[in-house]
Amino acid sequence: MADILLGQSAADTYFTNAYSGYRLKDYSTCAVTDSITLKLEPIGPATCPKCGQPCYKFHSMSEREVRCAPRDGFQRTTIVFPLRRVRCACGSKANEVIAWLVPHSRITNKLAAVVQADLRAGATCCSVAGKYHIDWTVAKRLDKEQLQLCFSDIDLSQTKHLIMDEFSISKGHRYATVIMDADTHQVIFVCKGKSGKEVKVFFEMLQQKGYAGNIRSVAMDMNACFPSLVREYLPNAVVLYDGFHVLQMFTRDVLVAAKKLCQQRVLESLCGKALNTAKRLLASAQWVLVKPQDELDEREFDKLRKLREHNQLLNDLYPLADMIRNLWKCKNKQEAARLLENLRRLCLAIANAHKFEPARTFAKMLKRRASGIVEVGRFGFSSCPLEGANNKIKVLKRIAYGFRDFEYFRLKIHSILPGKTKNLYKSLTSSFAVLKDSIIKCCFHVRCFHAHSR
Repeated sequence: MADILLGQSAADTYFTNAYSGYRLKDYSTCAVTDSITLKLEPIGPATCPKCGQPCYKFHSMSEREVRCAPRDGFQRTTIVFPLRRVRCACGSKANEVIAWLVPHSRITNKLAAVVQADLRAGATCCSVAGKYHIDWTVAKRLDKEQLQLCFSDIDLSQTKHLIMDEFSISKGHRYATVIMDADTHQVIFVCKGKSGKEVKVFFEMLQQKGYAGNIRSVAMDMNACFPSLVREYLPNAVVLYDGFHVLQMFTRDVLVAAKKLCQQRVLESLCGKALNTAKRLLASAQWVLVKPQDELDEREFDKLRKLREHNQLLNDLYPLADMIRNLWKCKNKQEAARLLENLRRLCLAIANAHKFEPARTFAKMLKRRASGIVEVGRFGFSSCPLEGANNKIKVLKRIAYGFRDFEYFRLKIHSILPGKTKNLYKSLTSSFAVLKDSIIKCCFHVRCFHAHSR
């Protein structure tokens, strides 16, 4: 409170700049709560909320207590001032407009600015509410307002390559779909559900804005509805299937089934110590078979050698994992088609030789998805960036113990995955508060002013 000790004129100037239309009348401090209470009194006329003109007549006056940002070394700052209800010539009888106060709230613009700055830095609503001694719902509302301004209208004019994937939002097989720009890694769309009815809203939006023809590729997993939506709404786009999901399907549907078949044959033919040794060898065999050979350690390499020596089916399936990986490295479409056909024929040969139907089913899937597999190497995009982003989304969900408000959850996903491009969310500082689609600059030494949003 050094400025107060300089004299009444210095204090008047200081507080008039900080709280326009008011000056300091009195103040008190409390060491126990580490708080300061500033009592203000109005100077000059009030501003009519209807016509915006100065008003000298008042219908009534009541005392209002609001919370301000920490200042002058105190953790809590409380402002007490008389709130005037104007009686204007325009016929209005309402509370006056106060520029430094958040509308319909009991916090100042400065407190809103520091709360929003902490939330942009990654703090949770609960921690911010505890730090500044405000209600959790107030922190959430302030966060939602700044997120709506920054991410309500994302520019898609330069978007050419998309990545689509779904993630779980709660138990009971409830999912949400997220779409990312493959070039900038910015999340551009999130919706609840993964069916065509929910997801087609995004494609219809692209058509309405005239951006559907700009999209060149869409990387995805093998969700049944995604490819049909791309073919229907994006005339120039190519479907790209992610190699990780194809390799995952091969491991889950083919190698695991082959391991179980080998285990069954071992149980029928061996007993005693030899049976236990064979069981230990077959345990987790699928991971050794699918792992690249140069990444195997000495123990895993020895296990792979024994598996191939004692199990002809696993030995025949072993080359398929490398053949699948090579498909996604091939830049030439014709060469990729040839490799895919060789892979499919080898699967059919293994199915016929060992009477192993999972290999035949996998070959049918490769034929059905051929168009989306042979194009991957040419474009070079996959859903890997979005798979990594899904981990961030899951962490966000766990930190918050889930979100009841999906709209707020959607906006938070946009905030943690803003991409490589510059945006308003990254550029805001603690001097700015975002309130009702406008940006307010708050400073104790400069008058508060309203700036237009984007």
